[in-house]
Amino acid sequence: MRSVSLNSTRMIAQMETNGIQFEEDVYVADRWMPAHEHPKSHIVMCLGGVIEQHSGRESFMVTEKTVAYVPAYETHSNLFRGAVHTFQITVDETNFGIASGESKGRSLHQYHQSASLMLSVFREFKSPDKYSHLMLHALATELLVSIHRQEEEPCMSNCQIPWLLQVRDLLHEELSETLQLDCIAAKVGVHPAHLTKAFRQQFGQSIGVYVRGLRISRARHLLETTDQSIGSIAVATGFGDQSHFTRTFKAHTGRTPRSYRAKH
Repeated sequence: MRSVSLNSTRMIAQMETNGIQFEEDVYVADRWMPAHEHPKSHIVMCLGGVIEQHSGRESFMVTEKTVAYVPAYETHSNLFRGAVHTFQITVDETNFGIASGESKGRSLHQYHQSASLMLSVFREFKSPDKYSHLMLHALATELLVSIHRQEEEPCMSNCQIPWLLQVRDLLHEELSETLQLDCIAAKVGVHPAHLTKAFRQQFGQSIGVYVRGLRISRARHLLETTDQSIGSIAVATGFGDQSHFTRTFKAHTGRTPRSYRAKH
């Protein structure tokens, strides 16, 4: 896997207000960014594609519409899977009374509960008016508060609800199956409406979107590491047929399964 270079990243738009930088980028192909650190904190939302983030402590996937927070001087590395579309905020937290190094070691958690705030920042960023500088600063401040409060209350940022963990594990284990909401709810003993609301609150997305991301990630792995046919991979990852798989895969990665395999 190649390292990120300047010509592998396309900046779409950039804005700065009161020392806070906002930037939208596209990483045009699979790239590995070796271990590095930033002098300012970063809040990153994945708008398309998947980012694998790694540090000495842990690693996880940043999927569509989830948020990752990387404190200043936290060493980390990234693997950008396919064409990845990102929106990020860069901020010197000392300007907000947060001491340098205070947040170090808190990197690489998925802040699902902050995703809606980050989307609000992005919408303001994309449709600016004469008040946007004020609004962006206010929203970024609220986002920082949200992230740090979640860090101080681990049960809020990391799932501690046993039946939700069971649902998550079930979705991973039964990826090739088409699980109905009623069936999932019955297995964990909760009402389907409660399951839907709780899952979205905890993971920042619907069960359907979550499963689709898992299926695409699994399909990428199979395309990269096996010689299974496209049809077999479609079945193994729970898609109804090869054409549905191809359409969905291309929508997520910008390439058909066949062209993705050829590149890898």
